[in-house]
Amino acid sequence: MTTIPVGILCVAVLALGQAEPAGEKPGGLYVKLAGMGVLQMDSDLASVGGVPLNATLEFDMGYGVQAGVGYTYAGESPWSLSLELEYAFRTAQLDVLSAPPLTLPAAGTQATHSIMLNALGSVDIIEGFGLYGGLGVGMAITQSDLVLDLGGGMMLTFPADEDLTFCWQVVGGVQYAIGRHVMLFGGLKYFDAGEVGFNAFGGKNRSLGVEAGLRVYF
Repeated sequence: MTTIPVGILCVAVLALGQAEPAGEKPGGLYVKLAGMGVLQMDSDLASVGGVPLNATLEFDMGYGVQAGVGYTYAGESPWSLSLELEYAFRTAQLDVLSAPPLTLPAAGTQATHSIMLNALGSVDIIEGFGLYGGLGVGMAITQSDLVLDLGGGMMLTFPADEDLTFCWQVVGGVQYAIGRHVMLFGGLKYFDAGEVGFNAFGGKNRSLGVEAGLRVYF
C-alpha cells in the first residue's frame, strides 16, 4: 500500500537533490520516511491461559514502517547531531509455540505502535557518505492475539489484547547525502518494549529491524 507514495516521493527528492551542489551538507528541519524488515525475537512465556508453562513463542519475519520529523545541527565539522520525534509500526505473524517436548502451530499477529524521541549523531567519511548512530526512548502499545492448534481439529483461541510499556532502541548505519536537501540512509535498529503483559499470556517484545529510507530537509 505504501509503494506508490514512496516511489513518487523518491522521484521528487532525487530530482530536487540533482539541482543542488553535491558537496553541500544537509542540515535544519527535516521529515523522514522509512521501511523495515523486522525480525521479531522469540518471546518466553511463563503461562498461557493461567496455566504455568515453560514455553517460547516464535514469529515469522515481519515488516514495519516509520515516519518522523526532526532537526539536524550541522556545522563546518564532519560531525552532526539530530533530534527527532518518530512514529513506527512493526508487525509479525505468530508461527509456533514451543513447549518441549511439544511444539504447537500458532496463529495470530503481534503489532507494535511506538512514539519515540531519538538522538542521532553522524560523521562524514568521504564526500556525501557518512555513518550515523544513536538512541531513542518512548512508549509503545503492543497488540496481539493468539490461536493454538491442539490437533484433531481442536483450536484454543485467546482474544486480542494490548499493553502500554516503556520502550527504547539503538540504531546505526550508513547514509548518503544528495545535495543539501536529501539524505538516504540504511542500517540496523534494535527495539525493546520490555515485558508485555496480556490477560491470557505475555512475554518480551524485542525485535531487530533492517531500515532503509530518506530524510528530506527544508
